[in-house]
Amino acid sequence: MKKLKRLNKAKLAFDMLEKEMTVINDSDELKSYTGGDYYYDSSGNLISQTPTGDQLFVVINGVTKNLTEAGAQIQQNVVNNNFLSGTPFSSGVTMNSSSSGDVSGLSANGSLIIGANSYILSNYSSLESSIAHEKYHFDNNHYMIDNFTQQQQKQNEVNTYEHQIGLPGYLDTSNSYRSAVAVQLHLSRQAAGIESTIEQAKVDCLVQGY
Repeated sequence: MKKLKRLNKAKLAFDMLEKEMTVINDSDELKSYTGGDYYYDSSGNLISQTPTGDQLFVVINGVTKNLTEAGAQIQQNVVNNNFLSGTPFSSGVTMNSSSSGDVSGLSANGSLIIGANSYILSNYSSLESSIAHEKYHFDNNHYMIDNFTQQQQKQNEVNTYEHQIGLPGYLDTSNSYRSAVAVQLHLSRQAAGIESTIEQAKVDCLVQGY
């Protein structure tokens, strides 16, 4: 999403449902699973997964917490070990604890930054989709803002959202996440001088009921 200082300040609520945890010891069996809640240890290693769900949890000294509550270092371990394969962010992610509203962005040198209190850390699909968003920015050098006029920067944001919602993984995201993306797509289109309505953005972002 935009440079970190311009990130969306919206907060989303996610249902916290208790699920029976299925422990998987065989790595090949683990790879065959799709979907489900994910449980990690404090080093960021995947230790178990449920057949259904989409939430991210960490087990710390026998206590299970949502990844949003685990602290920046553990969050960094989980993201680095499980979400950056095949991305240009080989140097790892930086967790930003300075603002509770920060979502994700790129630094001036193109490194990945995620807000340590961001709602995208609650769900596997939303975190994966947000990283895909930042990857498109990186692949197209959008973080090199001096290479673009202000109008081009605004159009870059529109292009990135439209790319994101066309990716297969976006179909796995929650309706709450899609609603948040729709708001940002709408605002980005308006900023770029493109005629836009929130209703059309919700249609484009596959929000249920539109």
